[in-house]
Amino acid sequence: MNIKAYIFVFSFISIAINAFSQQFIEVKSIRQSTRDYSEFGANYFEDGIVYCSNKREDIIISRQGSENQSFYNVYFIPPSKISKKQNTEFLDASINKLYNDGPLTSNGSVLVFARNYEKNKGAKDKTNTVGLFVSNKINNTWSEPIPFPYNDEKYSLSYPSINKEGNTLYFSSDMAGGFGEYDIYVSFFKDEKWSAPQNIGKSINTSSKEISPFIFQDNRLYFSSNNDSLNKFDVFYSDFIDNNWQTPFRL
Repeated sequence: MNIKAYIFVFSFISIAINAFSQQFIEVKSIRQSTRDYSEFGANYFEDGIVYCSNKREDIIISRQGSENQSFYNVYFIPPSKISKKQNTEFLDASINKLYNDGPLTSNGSVLVFARNYEKNKGAKDKTNTVGLFVSNKINNTWSEPIPFPYNDEKYSLSYPSINKEGNTLYFSSDMAGGFGEYDIYVSFFKDEKWSAPQNIGKSINTSSKEISPFIFQDNRLYFSSNNDSLNKFDVFYSDFIDNNWQTPFRL
């Protein structure tokens, strides 16, 4: 999974709700971010923060990908450590496996994360694709993750974002039939199963890459796109009005 092109600065917005108003918000790098490794995909989880990092956990044993960098794992910062320079926690072994894991999204009862497929894939195989995996909280315990029913090793599904009710899932994919290299799709949980992914349309998806969707209050979608002349990623948002996503605004 070629994540380098999609990495964003790992930062923490001090007052998230106010970020959606017109006032300026100060953005600071949190104490757990590093200079030597990459961190991305920060999200709220169980009153703390989860994020992905390729930092080395063992100075002797370290699995590396095709660019001689360690694979990404998911880490958790408990609320008591967010403002302190303390080590983060390695998330459960049912989530962190051999290759790249994350990013992760959760509404508190449903958890969805991305993971490299392991079957018949070598550590230096650049064709490795990514799928989504789902876990449910039962009796205060997360269930063993199961594959999202529309995974396919021919293409990738990644960057999941679930709504607060846990019944609407947005993600990015390079599956066939899209408008560009990566499009944003949505799936709905109905009758105890996830619906077939739907492309959210060309008002948002372009001939380039649209990734990292984040749904806010079910009617505003934040995402990143490199649809400009410099091929660099910017953050956009679009509002859902009258059953249609509106023309995106660049932040």
